[in-house]
Amino acid sequence: MSRQDAPPVSPGAATVALALLTVAAYGALALAGFVWDDEPLVVRNTITGDWRNLPRMFTVDLWEVSSVGINSGYFRPLMLMSLTLDRALWGLSAAGHHLHSVAWHLAATLGLLSLLRKAAPPWSALAGATVFALHPIQSEAVAFIAARNDLMVATFTFLAASLLWEERPSRGALLGGGLAAAAAAFSKESGLFVGGLVLALDLARFGRPRGWRRYVALALAASLWIGLRTAAGIDPATTPDWSHWRYLFDRLPALGAHYTLKLLWPWPLTTGDTLEYLSPPLWKIVLGLGLGLGGAVAVVVRGGRLALAGLAFAALSFAPSLAAIALRGQMGERYLYAPLGGVALALAMSLRGRALWFAPAFALVSVLTLHQRLPDWQSGLELWASALRHEVNGYTQAAVAHELNDRGDGARACALFAAALQDDPPYTTICENALRCPLRYGYLDKAVEAVALSDAARCEQDDIILGLQGLIFAHVGRWDEALARADKSKNGSDPTLNLVRAAAARQAGDEAAYAARRAAAAGVGPEEFDEHAARLLDAAARYKAPEPGTITP
Repeated sequence: MSRQDAPPVSPGAATVALALLTVAAYGALALAGFVWDDEPLVVRNTITGDWRNLPRMFTVDLWEVSSVGINSGYFRPLMLMSLTLDRALWGLSAAGHHLHSVAWHLAATLGLLSLLRKAAPPWSALAGATVFALHPIQSEAVAFIAARNDLMVATFTFLAASLLWEERPSRGALLGGGLAAAAAAFSKESGLFVGGLVLALDLARFGRPRGWRRYVALALAASLWIGLRTAAGIDPATTPDWSHWRYLFDRLPALGAHYTLKLLWPWPLTTGDTLEYLSPPLWKIVLGLGLGLGGAVAVVVRGGRLALAGLAFAALSFAPSLAAIALRGQMGERYLYAPLGGVALALAMSLRGRALWFAPAFALVSVLTLHQRLPDWQSGLELWASALRHEVNGYTQAAVAHELNDRGDGARACALFAAALQDDPPYTTICENALRCPLRYGYLDKAVEAVALSDAARCEQDDIILGLQGLIFAHVGRWDEALARADKSKNGSDPTLNLVRAAAARQAGDEAAYAARRAAAAGVGPEEFDEHAARLLDAAARYKAPEPGTITP
């Protein structure tokens, strides 16, 4: 390169500019709130409010100490430690938590840049890091505090691979690489794939694994994680059954096209993408898969074996997300966070002379897109309302309904729960909510309609659903139908079913049957039981069916 063709700034100055631009691009998160899983995992966590619980963080399931108290099979003590640091520094200030996540994103970017500089020319490495730092698809992982483990595992993975780049690293690099690999695993289970990245890089450079001490260090890191996890007695994570996998495989081409197009054209960005409602037209599937395959081939042809290694790591680090998608259906954009590091490596190897103009052009478009995306994270209602605007389906309708219900907006919440049951296919996950909502707000006519909707949607007829349906019919004085629902119960042990039967017995004048039901009530005293039954009978007596054509709330 001649003197007049030299870039106006040095790679070092450009790196500082990238760091400042990344922080500025995500600065809007200082106004964001706690949303989605942030509430149970971050705000209402039972142990992160006290540093004295630090040893316990290495003995518990990540979600066991959340407010929902479930066993997820996730052993992520460093994630809990990061949340504890937040509580110590900021209390429950959402701004502090978000800025901490931005710091991790910056650390992951710099860790990746360190690795890329060993594989590619300086400006190509910076272009690859720019893609990772500012690609709008990364915004979900950065803005979603509960997904910070994705940022942490990527940071330690890239750092470990960078430290272990040399075939014979120094003792310091060997120790640092092993510790970083262990930290990756303690941040998230996919941290065990550090070895896969190191192996892919070795195969690309040498054609075979080399430097056995590096692999020993990685094996020791994995063994430490396995040993502490086993000692903690963490249950295995829930895995999809065959029906879940078959459902996923049937939609795999559409899923691949979806993520490819999101990488190439990251708009709209939304939390509302779900496998259940993934039905793009055939042309879009063909376009997405064609662009993905063609782009991968072009990158490998230009970038060689190191580009192939990057794409291999991207596929490897994305693979565990398929289990989560199959099990829960939610197609998170955050699943692409660490894989984008592999894509960035492939791009860095293939850009060559185009890196100088590619990086600033990409940065400009990405920052403008992030400016449109990040305000969605101000609150849970904003986030899901945005999802509903972009993707109208049962999942997004139900998500907005939950937010409205929490705010006491019963009319709109109940309407959206009902709409979710009427979608194609019906979103049956919220059958119980669709029945409870109109009962809570006294919309009895809508409650009766909800029973019909739940039947049409083929909601599972367990005791909870049957109890709610029976309770609704009892509230409107349709005692025969209330008892018919109760009679469908397999064991009849649900307290609501027992109450419905008792009220029906008293309505029919059968005091002996009523007394028997009251005696069978578990955990409810006679006076409290009588009060519940009296309210139910009073509601039935006061209910008046609407005139034909009357519109209820």
